[in-house]
Amino acid sequence: MDRIDRLSVSEVTTLHSPFNSDVATYAAAGLGGIGVWESKLAGRDLHEVADALDAAGLQVTNLVPTGNSVFANALDPEPADPGERTDILLAKLPALAVLHPETVVVVTGNVPGHDSAELRRRCVTELRRVADRAGELGLTVALEPMHPSAGDDFSFVTSLAATADLVADIGHPAVGILFDMWHAGQGPDAVDELRAVLDLIVGVHVADVVAPARSWADRKFPGEGTLPIEEFVGVLEAGGFRGSYDVEIFSDDGTFGRRFPDSLWELPDEDCVARATRLLRKLLGGMCSVTGTPPGGARRTEDLREEGRHHV
Repeated sequence: MDRIDRLSVSEVTTLHSPFNSDVATYAAAGLGGIGVWESKLAGRDLHEVADALDAAGLQVTNLVPTGNSVFANALDPEPADPGERTDILLAKLPALAVLHPETVVVVTGNVPGHDSAELRRRCVTELRRVADRAGELGLTVALEPMHPSAGDDFSFVTSLAATADLVADIGHPAVGILFDMWHAGQGPDAVDELRAVLDLIVGVHVADVVAPARSWADRKFPGEGTLPIEEFVGVLEAGGFRGSYDVEIFSDDGTFGRRFPDSLWELPDEDCVARATRLLRKLLGGMCSVTGTPPGGARRTEDLREEGRHHV
């Protein structure tokens, strides 16, 4: 099978499979990238992980650390103190940098009922700390907004525009936006909202939806729902995005409290990855080669730095 460098699958898509299995499955499927979840690397030597990825020809695309939010979130509620959470993330960034990811994904978290201005001020302070260390390590931080239905659980920023404002307040060249099609692509004006922040996009997550979704963990394979994915890709490409398209599927099988009878997580890994990448393989096949370009999210950020733009 031809390999497409800018096509990636996030490891949560094959939630119950270990890292080694993910590497073998993704490489065999002709992917150029893997969206690594730190939770699958517990106890592993990250230099050995990097060697295994190199041998498989897989670039780490969007890396999701454990505890990647300033405030608590539904998957990582402890510790509750934002300063402690940032300290933990900062301590492990040098080790994670060995994997040379295109982006390190962060979210704001949330404390429902607390003063929104104070949450924002503290978030800016903590993410500047993360950005400073990431910049020293040559890493790009991708701030991901969440769909409003997941706001209380994961993020107080629930739109691309609000995320762009927060990135501007952080004011650090190592920080940009991760555009998640499921979270930020469901509104009627989603294409225009994406165009408005194109210069800030450093990473992309891809999934589809059949509305109304039953929960935040109810996503469909690209092309099997109603999102204008082809239009999103066209806008991103026309706007100069040269990073990876990382398919990220949550499809609850009871892991997060609801068992959907059509859960995609119950498919064999090979079938899951094949369906997850079918549409993007078609869309990207004419754009990407086996040799490809340098990792796009990281290169995109470097281009912006050279242009002197303070907000990314």
